[in-house]
Amino acid sequence: MKLKKLAQAVVGDYNQSLQERLFRLITTVGLIGLALGGVVGCLSGESIGNQIAIFAALLIFFVIVCLTIHFHKI
Repeated sequence: MKLKKLAQAVVGDYNQSLQERLFRLITTVGLIGLALGGVVGCLSGESIGNQIAIFAALLIFFVIVCLTIHFHKI
């Protein structure tokens, strides 16, 4: 059930343009991949500098995506 809600949040309603729906889909996949890379890096013993860089990039990317969606600047 939660997967269906996640998919609807990513794709949004059908009143949005195809460009906005694709933007949300592709950035969500990228954010999930970056987060998984960070978790796997922690488990595999990456250096702390690499982990800080990955999670900082994740945070910055997330903020940029949220602001872009909020202000409709796609």
